[in-house]
Amino acid sequence: MIRVWGITMNQEDKAAALSHIAASYSRTDDVLDTKLLKPIGKAGSENEPVYYDVVQDTEADAAAAAAADLPLAFAQPRPSQGDTPTDGSSDDGLVRYCPPASYDAREFTMLRLYDMTPRLIKSVMSELDLRHEDFPFRLSVKEQEIVELTQKPNEPKAPLLAMGRSGTGKTTCIVQRLFHQWCQARDEMKHTPDIAKPMRQLFVTASPTLKDQVAKQFRKLQAAVLSPEEMARVAAATAREYHSLSCIPDEAFPLFLSNHQYLRMLDATVRQPFFRNRDPLTCAILDEVDAADQLEIAWDLEAEAEQDSTDAIATGQPVAATRTASGRRRGRRQAHSDNSGAASGAMHELTYALFERLWSRLDSGIVRDDSERGKKGLESHLVFQEIMSYIKGSAEAIDSDAGILSLEEYLSLGAKRAANYNQELRTVVYSLMQSYQRQKAQHRLYDRPDLVHHLHKQLKKDGYQGIAITHICRDEVQDFVQGELLLDLLVLGPQHAGQLFYCGDTAQSIARGVGFRFTDVKSMLIQQHHQLIQKHRIQVAEPQLHRLDVNYRSHAGILDVANAVVSVMQEYFPLSMDRMPRERAFFDGPQPLLLGEVSADEVAILTSGGKRRRRVEFGAHMVLLVRTPEAKEKLPQGIRSSNALIMDVVSSKGLEFDDVILVDFLSSLPDGKHWRVLLSYLCNELETHIAVKAKQEAAAALAAELGGDAAVLLSALTAQLNSRHELLKDVVLSQVRVGLGAKLIF
Repeated sequence: MIRVWGITMNQEDKAAALSHIAASYSRTDDVLDTKLLKPIGKAGSENEPVYYDVVQDTEADAAAAAAADLPLAFAQPRPSQGDTPTDGSSDDGLVRYCPPASYDAREFTMLRLYDMTPRLIKSVMSELDLRHEDFPFRLSVKEQEIVELTQKPNEPKAPLLAMGRSGTGKTTCIVQRLFHQWCQARDEMKHTPDIAKPMRQLFVTASPTLKDQVAKQFRKLQAAVLSPEEMARVAAATAREYHSLSCIPDEAFPLFLSNHQYLRMLDATVRQPFFRNRDPLTCAILDEVDAADQLEIAWDLEAEAEQDSTDAIATGQPVAATRTASGRRRGRRQAHSDNSGAASGAMHELTYALFERLWSRLDSGIVRDDSERGKKGLESHLVFQEIMSYIKGSAEAIDSDAGILSLEEYLSLGAKRAANYNQELRTVVYSLMQSYQRQKAQHRLYDRPDLVHHLHKQLKKDGYQGIAITHICRDEVQDFVQGELLLDLLVLGPQHAGQLFYCGDTAQSIARGVGFRFTDVKSMLIQQHHQLIQKHRIQVAEPQLHRLDVNYRSHAGILDVANAVVSVMQEYFPLSMDRMPRERAFFDGPQPLLLGEVSADEVAILTSGGKRRRRVEFGAHMVLLVRTPEAKEKLPQGIRSSNALIMDVVSSKGLEFDDVILVDFLSSLPDGKHWRVLLSYLCNELETHIAVKAKQEAAAALAAELGGDAAVLLSALTAQLNSRHELLKDVVLSQVRVGLGAKLIF
């Protein structure tokens, strides 16, 4: 193997490249993940290469080598007789292999290696513009297997599931797999145009920001392959806004969509759409409310709640009675309203923010007030998850006629799948769901499972009517309920049912209302494929689950913190996430720095960009992360008026940054005192024993009060790529005023 470090006609650039080579080789000594290689085979002469394989002394070593993210063999020229062994080699012929490291001491990543092709050489010689053009880089063995995994024409297709923590290469695998498949289809169209069929790939994720970043990276790969004329047609097709999955030109594929776009474009293809008031030419929805209208609805709910309380005081009746009376009044008013909007007449989507406003108005008939609910662990976010993920969003619910599980079906769900509540409290949750359904109808609201159930029912009845889709990929799949994944199978149809690729991490399930485990998804797909086999006589292979555990984004200083958070989550929420091996990093690194109050000058230093030589694929160089969107407005003026990028953790999902400043995470919690529970966990860990009763009580307190906040913290911590450690080491936590909770990390 010949490694080319640079191509230049400039003597100064050559000198710089040589210094970079020396620095890179010097830094390989700091790489943690090295392997000993042994020679295999025999060379015929001294000029032929010697091939090496990973040393495997035991079965454990063999298993580790099989999962190693290194080439299984490489070639090295055989030294002549009398020569001393090469650096890293030993007398018995073993060679220590170190992956090439970044030459920049401020970075903790490996060098990217590219296959040398005529197109790449031409682009480099013509001063490749990385803003508009890029090439696929070399991946690990495990990643390359995911990217190139294909079945022979006569073999059944298998859905692909990839599970890994943040920074382990999931999104990179998606982009390169999409590109690999696209290149294969393009070659087939060139060589066998008479029999080749168009490939139409679909990429879906919850975050619009991540969707845009992935689309941008894929188009840069396309630009390195297509002619300027072809790329111009692609640019024109992708610049258009589409409101339906019909009449989309092939140049627009792969199609990159947010889940919000996907559901509404799919709705435009069914015979009886959920959103009926659409533009007849563009299919654009004409009367769906925006975020500002959502706030007005919330204010209306608050006003109604205050009026009910006032009426109760004036009449001496319980608040529940006045709520029932006002509900009947709203019902009579709405009986005369237009019901031609969405399928049920509802046009306002009920989000978790609105559910919180409705929470105090829900009546289970069993647990009467909020204080009693809190004592039983009936918190709003946990009940919302039960409704969205299980009672209404599960595959069984979406596939039913009513779109809702019966009480008996809900109670029969296994404890591993729906772990929040026992049988007794599930009965109360179901009563709250029924009250929720009544409140939702009274206020002309719909939730996402309502839309998904309507689409599923229409697709099962009439079939998918849009343009043929051959492949569907979802990134951050843990942000979706099972019912949404059922739609993918109906869109693909029996002939493409195996062309699914889902990536995600259940430790980062931070979407409100979503309970997700890969084991449940795998079981659901197996069940659905058995139905396809029986109904259509089509062979579909069982899903293949791949685990990625090498982190290419963060060094060990950050991963040690992230792994500590994961350990706590696994201890207190063992049934709500898939277990994986601890992540491995290539480099040691400084631990995150915990800051107290910072001055305006220090804020200016923190947010000053400095010179950046590297590029970030799916994000930016620096970000200030806050826990919720509302927390942005509470930041000091000095931060808000700076040029720094400010995002909440949910919006930053899937992105990566050089420097991350996590602001006021603990102090912005609704009730930070419950983080004290973790102190007992740490003490017990040190003493190597945990009292079972105390752990159960602590778990109940955490589940009730914190919900997904630990997952939110993990997602924020693992967004960091490198650090400007010469300035302030790794700036991850800033302005934390709940010092007790910080002991979780340090």
